[in-house]
Amino acid sequence: AVVEGDAEVARNLLDLPFNHVFFTCSTAVGKLVMAAAAKHLASVTLELGGKSPVMVDETADLDRVASRVVWLKCMNAGQICIAPDYVLVHESVHDALVQKLAFWIKHFYGATPAARQQSRDLGRVIHDRQFAFLKGLLDDAVQQGGQVSFGGFWDAGARYVEPTILTNVPDGAAIWQHEIFGSLLPLRRYDNLDEAIGYINQQPKPLALYVFSRREKNIQHII
Repeated sequence: AVVEGDAEVARNLLDLPFNHVFFTCSTAVGKLVMAAAAKHLASVTLELGGKSPVMVDETADLDRVASRVVWLKCMNAGQICIAPDYVLVHESVHDALVQKLAFWIKHFYGATPAARQQSRDLGRVIHDRQFAFLKGLLDDAVQQGGQVSFGGFWDAGARYVEPTILTNVPDGAAIWQHEIFGSLLPLRRYDNLDEAIGYINQQPKPLALYVFSRREKNIQHII
């Protein structure tokens, strides 16, 4: 059976004694689902979001990195659970990767901001609350000293957020604390692989991890 509805409908369904609950959404709501299921001793499968990182070392094929990251980050305007949330990139290829990301955004979606907004392949943010959240992340990153290296255009009436690359964003910015679920992509430099791995391990567990390297030893070490 299929039951359509909002959060209230979902809460009512969780009051019923199901044997198993499968849920996909945010970690915060997942905790509520798990608590509700526990009342009936129901087992659960939770597919929760998270800040899924992309790791790019100094050996990576940057065109391959950029084309795949841009494609997946912009799918459904970034509103999928396994969207790349941020990029950890070796400092020696950081600037080159920014240029490649910009190239592939233009290649896929249009050479100008106006063309990209008209692209049939770029979606819109699902509702006003999420749009305001994304705009807040972008404004906060810039106010704290981060740089918009590409993009940054937005249209509140259409709930459109242009694919945007952010660099040099300070650690205290909100964009490092929340799952983005939108087409904002912050890059973070590293100069030591274990430093990058350590940063990931200090954060809540992500749903996905993307590794780009042509050095098998690095790939296995990250895994």
